[in-house]
This record gives sequence, structure tokens and C-alpha cells, in this order.
Amino acid sequence: MNPRTHYEMLAKQAAGEKVDVLARILNCGESMRDVHDVVAELIEASREVESDAAMLGMTIKRLNAALARVGGVQS
Repeated sequence: MNPRTHYEMLAKQAAGEKVDVLARILNCGESMRDVHDVVAELIEASREVESDAAMLGMTIKRLNAALARVGGVQS
């Protein structure tokens, strides 16, 4: 094989491998962005659940206080 042809073949192969690696890096970055979006949604949902739980706790206290006033339950 002609040395020039051999080196050209190696250069093309290396360039192709670099393109493959770059594509993998870009796919990884896209996957990380997707994971970031999911985590952000989970954090927001968690905050909503905390808020709902706090509201429920306050509602239960008010109901218990109202029942205690009419003699139904002791707080």
C-alpha cells in the first residue's frame, strides 16, 4: 500500500472517530439536559406537596379546635 494512501486512510479513520466521539458527547449533553428538566419538575412537585401538607395540617388543627369548642374532641 502506498504510504500516502495509508496515511490518508488513517486520517479519515481518525476524523470519523472524532465525529463519533463528538456525537456521543452531544447525546450525553442532551440526556443531561433532559435529566435536569425532570429533576426541576420533581423539585417543583415536592414543593407543592409540602405546601399542600402544611395547608392540610392547618385545616386539621382548625377542625379539631372547632370540635373542641362544641365538646366533641379535645385538642
